[in-house]
Amino acid sequence: MRALLHKRNLYKNQLNLNYRSISNAKISVNKKSLQF
Repeated sequence: MRALLHKRNLYKNQLNLNYRSISNAKISVNKKSLQF
């Protein structure tokens, strides 16, 4: 049971990391497009 919870937390963390990197990429793209 605890292992299952741990797995779920790892999965959530992975999703959060993916979301963060995607939003960071969007922000950097926005900054680049502002420079033009």
